Amino acid sequence: MAHVIDGVELARERVESMRSFVASLPKTPSLIALASEPDIPTQQFLKIKKRVAERIGVSMVTKSVAANFHEAKQALATACADADGVVVQLPFPESVDMDALLSHLPAHADPDCLGTHASALLERHESPILPPVISAVRAMCIRYGIVPRGKRVVVVGQGRLVGAPGARWFEEEGAEVVRVTKSSTDLPEILLEADILLLGAGAPGLVLSEHIREGVVIFDAGTSETGGKVVGDAEPACQEKASFFTPVPGGIGPLAVAELFANLLRLRFDYRDEK
Repeated sequence: MAHVIDGVELARERVESMRSFVASLPKTPSLIALASEPDIPTQQFLKIKKRVAERIGVSMVTKSVAANFHEAKQALATACADADGVVVQLPFPESVDMDALLSHLPAHADPDCLGTHASALLERHESPILPPVISAVRAMCIRYGIVPRGKRVVVVGQGRLVGAPGARWFEEEGAEVVRVTKSSTDLPEILLEADILLLGAGAPGLVLSEHIREGVVIFDAGTSETGGKVVGDAEPACQEKASFFTPVPGGIGPLAVAELFANLLRLRFDYRDEK
C-alpha cells in the first residue's frame, strides 16, 4: 500500500511561509491570469489559485481573452505592464498561435516558466525557478527521500507544463528518462519498467494497476474531467502497488499552485524560503 502524498498539507506549509514573507513587503504583489474558453478543470484551477492568492496576500485578477492572436497578444502586453506576474492559463483555443503568443511573455513576469524566454533559460540551466508542477515534484522528492539518480523514469505526455520540463529535470537529476505519450506503442510494457512515473497525459484511467510494478513511485499530474469530477491519469487502484502515490485531486495540484506563487515571489521579490 502506497504512502499517499498529501499535497494539501505540503501546500499549507508553503503558503504559511509566503504569507509571512508577503506581510513584510512594502507593496502587494500582483498576478494577472489570462484565460480563453477555459474548460471545467481550468475553471477549478483558477478558483483555487484565487483562493491561495488571497491566503498569501497576493492580488490576483483573472481576465478573459478573445480567441484570436492579435487580441490575446494585446491582452498579454497590457497584463505584463500592469502586474508583477502573468499566467497564460492553458489550454487556449487552437485559433491562437501559442508559440507566437508565448514569445511575448518576458521571463521575469513568467512564474509558470511557460514562455519562450523562460524556457530558454531552463534549457541553459540559468533559470532561477522551475515550472510549478516540477517544483512540486522536486519538493516531494526532497520531503520523502525519493532519489531520481540512477532510476528509470517514464514520463507520459510531452506538454509544456508537465511532460517536457519534467523529463528535462529528471535527466538533470541523473535519471534514465523515457518519454512516451498516451498513444505510444507498447505503452503498458514501457510502464512496467518504470521505477518512477510522471503522468501528464490528461487521460482518465490511462494507467491501470496491472501496468505498474510493485514499489513504483507515481507522480500523477494528469488532470481531466469525467462525470463532473477531476481525475488523474492513474486509476486509484494503483496506490495498492505503488510505494508513493499522488492522488488527484489533492496531490501535486495544491502544491503546484503554491509553487506558482512562490515563483512569482522569487522572480520579483527575492523570496528564498526553500522549506
